[in-house]
Amino acid sequence: RPKALLRAKLVQPLLRVLCPLCGEPKEAELAGEDDVDADAEEEMQVQTVAARLVDLLALKVPAKHVLPEVLAFAGPAILSPDPRRRHAAVAVLGIVSEGCADGLQPRAPEIVPLVVQALRDSSKEVRGAAAFTLGQFADHLQCAVDFPEMHREVLPALFAVLPGEPDKSVQERMMYAMDSWLEQLEEEVGPYIRPLLDIVYLALDGEGARPAVREMLLSATASAAAAAGHAMHPHLADLLPRLERCLTAADDQGLRPRARALEVLGMLVSARGGRQAMAPHVPFAMAAAASGFDLGLNPK
Repeated sequence: RPKALLRAKLVQPLLRVLCPLCGEPKEAELAGEDDVDADAEEEMQVQTVAARLVDLLALKVPAKHVLPEVLAFAGPAILSPDPRRRHAAVAVLGIVSEGCADGLQPRAPEIVPLVVQALRDSSKEVRGAAAFTLGQFADHLQCAVDFPEMHREVLPALFAVLPGEPDKSVQERMMYAMDSWLEQLEEEVGPYIRPLLDIVYLALDGEGARPAVREMLLSATASAAAAAGHAMHPHLADLLPRLERCLTAADDQGLRPRARALEVLGMLVSARGGRQAMAPHVPFAMAAAASGFDLGLNPK
């Protein structure tokens, strides 16, 4: 009940307690475990509960009562020597970005450089939170649209850190951020096609990339293809054989990347100049799409 919280003057005290808790380590992190499965991620842990409550306050309470308290915490904490406070500071900015979008958006030019810098933090939790927040800023603050120069700071930084990122969950958050920013670009996407495809090829050609990683990179490729139009055509000779390999997958782990590969083909066809450039490949794309219906008919 937001009005009851406001009448009792509890919103600000709650945020003062909850914001630092958004950087509390989860049980698996305390135990030194690197890989945390999806079920464990969903458990009600201190960090998870705090983040959900902050998000709820941002969505339900007017931003003028939430955002000043969040910024008052995040400003000093993002520069703290304590990695937990840095984690909380970066994460909470992304958590409130939907509910406080109107108030946070004008502050983006001063906040985004600090979040980009956090992509190189020594703490993997801070790096993951930075990638998450950059993705949220693209989704909810429309940074790539309203600040046309900002992508030149964000996307090169993501392309620079992603290949060397050792933590798989952080990699996936970086790919989410990359996809979110690429999705909002139009003609400006051209310079990013080559570095994106270099990373995509590494994942598709190697044996070690997880299906989730391949899926997310193909999603980013679809976003780039939709915006790039003719700029994607010089890369078709290298890209299409790899997509065709994805489209032959029939095992459970390969199905989601297969669906994303089909999406990439669809975007290549529908983008500017795609009909002509993709005409020889349309029959294969249609056959791959049709064969996908058969996969769901096999009883287990």
